[in-house]
Amino acid sequence: MYVKAGDLECTRKMFERIPDRNVVSWTSMLSGCVQNGFAAHGLFLFNEMRCESMQPSEYTMASALAACAALRSLHQGRWIHGSVIKHGLIYNSFISAALLDMYVKCGEVEDARRMFDELSYLDIVLWTTMIVGYAQNGNPLDALQLFLDKKFASIVPNSVTMATVLSASSQLRDLSLGRSIHGIAVRLGVVDYDVVVNALVDMYAKCQAVLEANRIFGRILNKDVVTWNSMIAGYAENSMGDDALMLFKQMRLQGASPDATSLVNALSASVCLGDPLMGKSFHRCQCKQMLVFGELFSMDVGSIQGYSLEKKLSRE
Repeated sequence: MYVKAGDLECTRKMFERIPDRNVVSWTSMLSGCVQNGFAAHGLFLFNEMRCESMQPSEYTMASALAACAALRSLHQGRWIHGSVIKHGLIYNSFISAALLDMYVKCGEVEDARRMFDELSYLDIVLWTTMIVGYAQNGNPLDALQLFLDKKFASIVPNSVTMATVLSASSQLRDLSLGRSIHGIAVRLGVVDYDVVVNALVDMYAKCQAVLEANRIFGRILNKDVVTWNSMIAGYAENSMGDDALMLFKQMRLQGASPDATSLVNALSASVCLGDPLMGKSFHRCQCKQMLVFGELFSMDVGSIQGYSLEKKLSRE
């Protein structure tokens, strides 16, 4: 409860007062830390648990690997991989998926694929994790090749699989392929899942089929921030700055809270329109949102573009 509320110190004090901590209490604490943004403390707990000679369970290992993935801690992840083998847990599907996820999030796609090929069993989670790994690391062709590989024809894709291959189509800017995958999603009955709908909007927009993207966007009843961002970015990327800014205003009027990505997209649209005053306005909005430092830093490029454009216009 306290970890979910962000009160790590209070949670830790309660944990320390448990007289006979067992693997369940250790794992619950570790998992809670990882799930609520305290991955570094989660790894600290895992190492502390080892020092107390507590035997980890499969769930402990999976949570520790999730912490490594979140922190991009490849060295620790490799050590845990060795420990998994030592404890005979390597054939556990739950652990294998966590290992694959750790390697792909650390950018070690080749290591992940090597492990994937060595597995004696495969299921939807492992297959999809590998496809996601390729797509997220800028290897869309590999993601699509794995998706289309007949060796895995017996595995039925789920909504995450379909959203990922749609993302791969977006990266390739391949509209024909994207439409084919859209058709597969319809036949599988997953086309109405939020993750798939958002991927469809993004795919059509990135493939310059803005009308199709807008048609899908208009049919979505409960739009989340990802949905709004996909459509706003689609307009901005296709030099439709007026539409992007109008949609950004509509987003706010409907009570949706813009995030850092929303504001970057709005800045991009103002730059596209050659409107330096609008760029300044959105930069002020950015600051009012009280975004965390990391988000503010990621937005500097967009802000600089807006101000650079202003200087250019003032010289002309």
